[in-house]
Amino acid sequence: MQSSIYENEMYVRPYLTVAVSTPFPLHQHKHIELICVMSGVMDVILDGRSYSLNVGDIMLVSPYVLHSYNPPDKDSLPTLFKALFEPECFGTIGELLMQNRPKQPILRAENVKEHFPNLAEKLQNLSDNFHSVATPEEYVANFDELMHFISVLIGISGFKPVDNKDDSLFVRAVKLCCKHYSQEKFSVQQLAAELNVSASRLQQLFSQNLQLSVKEYITLLRISKAESLLQESNASIIDIAYICGYGTVRSFNRSFLSICGVTPTEYRVSSQNGTSQKNGRKILSNFELFYPDLEKRPDR
Repeated sequence: MQSSIYENEMYVRPYLTVAVSTPFPLHQHKHIELICVMSGVMDVILDGRSYSLNVGDIMLVSPYVLHSYNPPDKDSLPTLFKALFEPECFGTIGELLMQNRPKQPILRAENVKEHFPNLAEKLQNLSDNFHSVATPEEYVANFDELMHFISVLIGISGFKPVDNKDDSLFVRAVKLCCKHYSQEKFSVQQLAAELNVSASRLQQLFSQNLQLSVKEYITLLRISKAESLLQESNASIIDIAYICGYGTVRSFNRSFLSICGVTPTEYRVSSQNGTSQKNGRKILSNFELFYPDLEKRPDR
């Protein structure tokens, strides 16, 4: 199974991996995503609320819900189990998740442990098995195991109807960025035209809420996706550049170097060797302003 990931690909099969995770800014996709912290700590924002996840904690992300990851310690990145898949993969359960959201999208380790006492071993085996499928029979067996696992988690969480209230102009702008950022010619002007507002108004909103310009935010989305592809796939540098919205490898290299402090090739080698990068990434530190009523959960 080829390890290509994120927003523009069709996950006819679930994509599973256990890997060290770098920060990822606010983004969304049409896939269902499941995250479990295998080691370390990860700060996340999910649908306008911030959480701190520790070992064994799980996050359930519904389709088209804005979310982000941000390790609190940039020199000690956490290891995450990630599963991404199309809702259609899971039939009725997938349909329910398109129309509803998990009532408790964050499941704490002590609650999950009651159902899966050997959680880390189970997730590692699931990831390993999906990457080594040799026969249709093996795939069916692995898929059944994954489906049971997700069904139990959703049973613990419960469902609540999707809130269809209108998004603010800023939220709609961010969602459009998340949808179109990998298009090479996507620009502030195109975004403004789709939202029927001026480019200066958009710049003002992004500066107020994220302390970034629209162009800087789009660049962060592209480079964050590139980091994941460099870590978790065998795609060439050229292919990754095009996938992330760059017309040339030269412009991709220049942009990547300005954000990460190393070239894409150096980053991939470092990741393969298990060494962390001390880079110049701009951290989106002002997420709390993304929603006026953002809740900072006191638990952990």
